Amino acid sequence: MGKFLLVFIFLFSTSLLLAQERHGPYKIHKFVDGDTFWVKMGVGRTEDTRLIGVDTPEVRWEGLTEEQPGVKEASEYVKNLLKGKKVLPEYDVQEYDRYGRTLA
Repeated sequence: MGKFLLVFIFLFSTSLLLAQERHGPYKIHKFVDGDTFWVKMGVGRTEDTRLIGVDTPEVRWEGLTEEQPGVKEASEYVKNLLKGKKVLPEYDVQEYDRYGRTLA
């Protein structure tokens, strides 16, 4: 009976930790631009997150040789809005975009 109780407590606490890891709230780890940031999802785990329904100018990436106009303003706006706050993501039907970023 004692071993069963220990196993039950272990499984229950593990499932709670996993549920919190998947659902948040999460601390923002790093801002990329106005619609993308990294969240800290657990010990040593971060996830690139893209905001659904938000499209802002992009920073430079492989194929885009220079920043698009307005990227700094969009990035600063999101930083000012979310810096120091935790986010609670809401996911849509498609969980990831073609670049592997979480859509939330």
